[in-house]
Amino acid sequence: MTPSTTGEAPNPPPFSLNFGSLVQRREPCLFCITNLFSAGGRQRPPFLPKVFSCILKGMITVRTKPVNVYLVRHGETTLNVERVHQASDTKLSERGIAQAKVVAKRFSYIPVDVIVSSTLKRARQTAEIIAGTIQKPVKYSTLFVEKKRPQELEGKRAEDPQAVRVKKLIHDHYHDHAWRYAAEENFSDIKHRALKAIRYLEKIDKENVLVVSHGAFVRAIVSAMAFGLELKSAEEQTLQHFLRLNNTGISVCKFENEKWELLAWNDRAHLG
Repeated sequence: MTPSTTGEAPNPPPFSLNFGSLVQRREPCLFCITNLFSAGGRQRPPFLPKVFSCILKGMITVRTKPVNVYLVRHGETTLNVERVHQASDTKLSERGIAQAKVVAKRFSYIPVDVIVSSTLKRARQTAEIIAGTIQKPVKYSTLFVEKKRPQELEGKRAEDPQAVRVKKLIHDHYHDHAWRYAAEENFSDIKHRALKAIRYLEKIDKENVLVVSHGAFVRAIVSAMAFGLELKSAEEQTLQHFLRLNNTGISVCKFENEKWELLAWNDRAHLG
């Protein structure tokens, strides 16, 4: 099978307009891009109505304040400890509940405006415990669920021979956007969802956002923040193995001046 590079196109040129406030790049319409860049970046009055039309449609959003995002992995489950591939309904263990209570107490001293959580049970439980402590609303989104893996892996240990065989096949074909072992998410799917999740965070009308998600998907988000549309499958795979993340580990990211920064990774001081 010939390796495919679809989905790994280079990042488009930056697109910003100086209207006295920061304008974030948000997939502006081709009309705006063509005319603004053909004008050498100059803003010509005839095109402003079209630009503002894009803004009204949500294709470009205006943001004047930074966003602080706290990415938190859910609390521990029994299957985490046993290194077993989990289903969506896996709940927190007693230790995981205790971890969630401790990280919730830590966020009592950190500004949070809203909590955004994966819809999977272990993340929902973690988010609800934190919300109960800091009295902040929770928004649930499927954007932040864990990477979808083949269903036949559920309940199998990481070292199970069948699981090892399937994961190797997926790893070897990860660069190919058209290949899937079963109904799992491939690299193109994960990259697309991670970028969509990032856009969601950039557009949210809050300054301090706590996100409860999962180990592999948090790593995918950070990879996409670092490389954007230029993220390649090999880079994402490398970071998946390099960046380790503990249960309730906190990673801090900041979006300002149209770029993301990673300020802290896997902070687990609250765990002692």
